Amino acid sequence: MCSKCKTEVSLNYHRYCSQCKNLDQNQRVNAKGGHWNALTPEQKHKAVVRKYAYNLVKRGKLIPKPCEVCGREPSEIHHLDYTPKSLNIKWLCDEHHVEAEREKRNLPKAHQLKWMPDPRRANVLERMASKSLVTEDGCWLWTEYIECEHAKISLNRKMVSVHRLSWEIFNGPIPDGMWVLHKCVGHGNCWNPHHLYLGNSLKNAQDRVKQGRDADRSGSKNGRAILTIDQIAWIRRKYEPNSKKGMNTVRMAKILGVSQSTVYSIVSNATWKKPIDSTATVL
Repeated sequence: MCSKCKTEVSLNYHRYCSQCKNLDQNQRVNAKGGHWNALTPEQKHKAVVRKYAYNLVKRGKLIPKPCEVCGREPSEIHHLDYTPKSLNIKWLCDEHHVEAEREKRNLPKAHQLKWMPDPRRANVLERMASKSLVTEDGCWLWTEYIECEHAKISLNRKMVSVHRLSWEIFNGPIPDGMWVLHKCVGHGNCWNPHHLYLGNSLKNAQDRVKQGRDADRSGSKNGRAILTIDQIAWIRRKYEPNSKKGMNTVRMAKILGVSQSTVYSIVSNATWKKPIDSTATVL
């Protein structure tokens, strides 16, 4: 009797019935964030090989056979090896398929069948090297997709930074809260491990300013700026300090439609500190 639903007869090789077994498996898979994401690289490779054989069955190019042990139907595909597009298989029923998998797991490691990676998928380092150029300074410059001045590569259906991947390959995992920074100035697409080092977010910001990669948000380039450069030049040229009837901060603020404190910050050089060269005579 099934130990989950207590109504159906359990499988002769499992404590659950067929429906409860599938439900339990789906719950465990979903708890890990989805079936494919929960698999290891070896399991993913095996799944691709199995999918290839089942697709042949759907297209009628591979004819199902009764169980080769007991002759029962329906039967399942049991792979004897997992080389890409392998058809070295046996047709077994549920019970004998489980027994065959159990025997395979109990074999000594020297005799276990090892999974073979797909030869069409080149090694990650070989992929990275084939898409890079070596400069006289020793930089390994990425020549493919670049985002925000940093090289990107597709790995396991995700876009990752090439320099971070290079650090993990040659030096191990990146500690939490740490950034992979460049010693070579202006080469954000370099992934030479000798040109990389670890630093925090403050060090990353300091390097960005030092290398001239920090965005200029001063003056009218700032998205929050209200006045233009010509208006700033007009304010500083026409401003009359300590004037009650002339161009004081109050009158200028009314003309420009801003607050008095905004105009005072400009004439006192608290804001817009950079020198402004303008001969504008009108607003």
